[in-house]
Amino acid sequence: MLACALIAAGVLGRLKHSPLRTWEWMLLALGLTQVPLPAGLLVVGWLFYFAWRGRDSYRNARPWLFNILQLAAIVLTLIAMGVFIAVVGAGLLGDPEMFVRGNGSTATELRWYLDRCGESLPQPGCVLVSIWWYRLLMLAWALWLARALLGWLRWGFESWSAGGTWRPLRAAPRASAGRP
Repeated sequence: MLACALIAAGVLGRLKHSPLRTWEWMLLALGLTQVPLPAGLLVVGWLFYFAWRGRDSYRNARPWLFNILQLAAIVLTLIAMGVFIAVVGAGLLGDPEMFVRGNGSTATELRWYLDRCGESLPQPGCVLVSIWWYRLLMLAWALWLARALLGWLRWGFESWSAGGTWRPLRAAPRASAGRP
């Protein structure tokens, strides 16, 4: 899962209109592995949405569509902030998602059984690392995220307000020359 997330981050960083650099995508992907995939994709979509929002194709939209897209940007931002809160909470307070599946195994219990083997039995091995290393790394990631998020939110607000934040649906009535 981690390898796929890093490969996807490398691809996202090389896209023409990518809002983040490759190393930023990779750091973001490391933390987002602790939430479900749709939540992580929502954050990616949020960043690309604001990259598109700053472009002329967005600003030239009809007034009703422009207003709907502005509301969608607000909703998407609130949901993305919820994802960030969830991922930081899961990373700092929860157990790491190890993606252990199959045979009734869980993150805390690994059940395995080999009904057939060759002449010699395979020798299992294990590498243990204290959970505090994970927590320390997640704290460093959360601090990086907080700093980066301040910049992203500033950039997002500038993109969101570029060209106006709301458009009237009807043209304002014009005052005639003869009336006061």
